Amino acid sequence: MKVINYFIVVCLLGLAYMFLFGYNNFFELRKLQEQLEVQTAENEVLKARNDRLLRQVMAYKGSDKAVEAIARSELGLIKEDEVFYQIVEIQEVEADPF
Repeated sequence: MKVINYFIVVCLLGLAYMFLFGYNNFFELRKLQEQLEVQTAENEVLKARNDRLLRQVMAYKGSDKAVEAIARSELGLIKEDEVFYQIVEIQEVEADPF
C-alpha cells in the first residue's frame, strides 16, 4: 500500500511540475491571455477607425457636397467666379545683436 501512495504522490508532483514549468505551462498561458487582451483592445480601436472610414466613404459616394468640402479644405478647390484671398503673415525680423 505504501508503494501505491508513493507512486501517486510522485505522479501528482510530476503533473504539478508539468503544469507549472512544462510545455504550454501556466505562466505561458497567463502571458498569452494578456497578449490576447491587448490585441483585442487594439482590434476594437482599429474596427472603430474602419467604421469611421467606411462612413466617410459612403458620404463621399452619396453626396457631391461632401467631396466638394474635402476638395476645398485639402486641395484648395476654387470654383469659377469665386475670389480667393490669401492672407500672409509678416514675420518681424530681429535686430542684429552685433
